[in-house]
Amino acid sequence: MKMVWILRSLVMAALFSLLYLYQTFYSLEGELTDRLVKEKRPVDERIVIVGIDEKTLSSISRNWLEWPRKTYVEVMQHLIDGRAKAVWLDILMTSKSEIAGDDQAMSAMVQKYPNIFLSTYYAFANGSGGGWQKPSFEVPASQLVHVNVFPDQDGVVREIPLAVETEERMVKAASVQLANRLLPSDQEIIYSEKGVWYRGTTPLVTNGRKEIPFIYAQPPLSKEGFRYYSLSDVLEQKVPVSAFRDAVVLIGAYAPSMNDAFATPISPTKMYGVEIHANMVQSLLDGKFYTYAPRSLGVALLFALSLFSGYLIDRYTMVKSILFLAGLFIAYTLIEILSIENGLLLPYVYPLALLASLFVWSMISHYRLERKERSYITQVFNRYVSPSIVKEILHHREDLQLGGTSKDVTVLFIDLRGFTSLSEQKPPGEIIAILNEYLQLCTEVIFNHQGTLDKFIGDGVMAFFGAPLDMGDHTEKAVMAALEMKQKAQNFPHPVSFGMGIHCGEVIVGNVGSKRRLDYTVIGDVVNLASRLESQAKPGQILVSEAVHEKMHNRCSTEFLGMREIKGKAQPIPIYEIR
Repeated sequence: MKMVWILRSLVMAALFSLLYLYQTFYSLEGELTDRLVKEKRPVDERIVIVGIDEKTLSSISRNWLEWPRKTYVEVMQHLIDGRAKAVWLDILMTSKSEIAGDDQAMSAMVQKYPNIFLSTYYAFANGSGGGWQKPSFEVPASQLVHVNVFPDQDGVVREIPLAVETEERMVKAASVQLANRLLPSDQEIIYSEKGVWYRGTTPLVTNGRKEIPFIYAQPPLSKEGFRYYSLSDVLEQKVPVSAFRDAVVLIGAYAPSMNDAFATPISPTKMYGVEIHANMVQSLLDGKFYTYAPRSLGVALLFALSLFSGYLIDRYTMVKSILFLAGLFIAYTLIEILSIENGLLLPYVYPLALLASLFVWSMISHYRLERKERSYITQVFNRYVSPSIVKEILHHREDLQLGGTSKDVTVLFIDLRGFTSLSEQKPPGEIIAILNEYLQLCTEVIFNHQGTLDKFIGDGVMAFFGAPLDMGDHTEKAVMAALEMKQKAQNFPHPVSFGMGIHCGEVIVGNVGSKRRLDYTVIGDVVNLASRLESQAKPGQILVSEAVHEKMHNRCSTEFLGMREIKGKAQPIPIYEIR
């Protein structure tokens, strides 16, 4: 049985490891970890967004795809005149302009200023081919940046693709190029010949698509977010050129009709693509990105948690187990937060789901164990004590010791005097009925005084008071029970009466017997003396020891009968009668 909890823990760990490896709770995992990595923080004033918003669409044209490219040239010239460190246009220009000289003007602008970046996009093959979607005019390769973003399965953008690499070329992300314009030279994002990305000398752990999860700085459209200007205001020169000095400027869609918004972990409101890229730049500046824990580490965590929790559940009571599991729940969440602060994202839902399952298992197993224990105690003690005492035992069963313990109790022996001669005068059936009548009387009186019925011994009864539950007045209860039986026996229409013996002291109490049968009983010299006193009692007489007399002489009438020799005792002992 000691190995059962290990087996159960291993089964639970294996089950949740499979769920983790197959990412069964992917959406829930993403939603909960998003809340843990959410961290609003100040943004760099040098990151500026120039948005194509509703105001701009209304002032120029709502068909922004057909705008003259000279419009962008004019805006970018204004930004360059303001001595911006870099300008990036988050607009794909893959189709040739129908306006004469449009493409040439844009190409000339880009080639004149190496700090201007234009967008390209790699369309991954999906049955109908793919490839680079690049500007329709000549642009130096060093000034092309990719705008690929790969939302997760739940549609949320959580990672930066630092670059997109194909057989033709590797194109860095806009965020990488812009961040490098703001970072010190020894902290720039670089790609080594060994295929490792670094921020300065710190290696960045990326996945197969060169992505790294990052932590957003600000939610969409935040008043505390990035500096923002409408493109129409820049075009009309309502924004002074000094506003762009030493800044990296991102120009992009900022209107719902342009369909360039994505779900992010920082807010339920979708964020425009240009603002996502601004957050990516900020994350690279701050070093606020993290790495998913290796799957092997996640599996090891699940097994460790399961075994440790299983050990606690097996070792402690239900209440303590629940408290331990709740503590583990909180502790793991704190560990998760600390690990994120150190750049490592551990699995979160799966360990918590494992702990929750173990919590349910704890409740069920402890409930079943409790039911079994209650059933056992009820089955054992229903034979010995009254139903009210059984309920009391169940209520305090943590104090119950059935294996054997020393206790101070009072033992009462009762024998039916005159029954042998009566049995010679009556038929067997009537004799049994009379005997049962007297034994029923004894049982009811013993139970009424919270005594324990040990056993029937032919036409006699053995009982004790003070176990299994402790009681300070057990001697008084035994004497009161004896007096009540004596009084009630006088009302029976049969020529028989009781002879009783009572003694108190320390005994050994517990389950005694064999594997096939156990009895809850008491053993010791106190039992022997009580039995000897009963054997010397005349019909209707209650004999007690000096120990009982010392406790009861102020509460009831007692008479000293002298010193008597008792079998098993070397010296005569004082005997008293309760009247």
